[in-house]
Amino acid sequence: MNKLLWDVNHREFSISDHYYFSKLQNYFNQWGIEWDERDEKLTSKFLSPFNILVLCYPEEPFSPQERKAIKKFLENGGKVIIAAYYRCSDNVTEICNTLTEEWGIKFRDDEVTDPQHCLENDPLLITTTKIPFPIEGVSRIFFPCSASLKIEGEAEALILGEESAKSDMGGGQVVLGAMKKVGKGKLIALGTCVFWDNFAIEKLDNLEFCKFLFTSL
Repeated sequence: MNKLLWDVNHREFSISDHYYFSKLQNYFNQWGIEWDERDEKLTSKFLSPFNILVLCYPEEPFSPQERKAIKKFLENGGKVIIAAYYRCSDNVTEICNTLTEEWGIKFRDDEVTDPQHCLENDPLLITTTKIPFPIEGVSRIFFPCSASLKIEGEAEALILGEESAKSDMGGGQVVLGAMKKVGKGKLIALGTCVFWDNFAIEKLDNLEFCKFLFTSL
């Protein structure tokens, strides 16, 4: 069984907020994921019972000791999912990058729009079919209010924007999600933290994509 820690020690969005995340909670139960939400410093000992760590829009910095513990968690086979948001305020971009930049993934302080591939004619409610490898049951996902990522080295794109997607900071093809193998584990970085909330999780193929993130990737 997967054991998931949803961190709130760094002022992240709370999965126990019923209005926003009750559906995700229910799906965790269906997928056989045992989850816990805790407001405690991240240490190697504290993380040891878990194999998934979720950091959903962290607003408070991680200490050097916590960054070291997260690195060890990854190297030992853990999965870390870290999600930001468009126009990342609250210093979230910088906070996320303290965890990801050394592995070739950098969050950008921007917004991605796509007037051609979106829901409700809203260019911030972007959709995409550009997933670099096949996932059963997933052909198009809804990725609203997303920042973009810059990747280099051995980091891989997990989600790309359509050709019509643009960042207000410019650049080439938009990267919306990325991953990097770290030791025996995986670091997954996502440009938005709301594609799995109650509004979005059952739109298009988001549910199957979320299941893949948590149970298969």
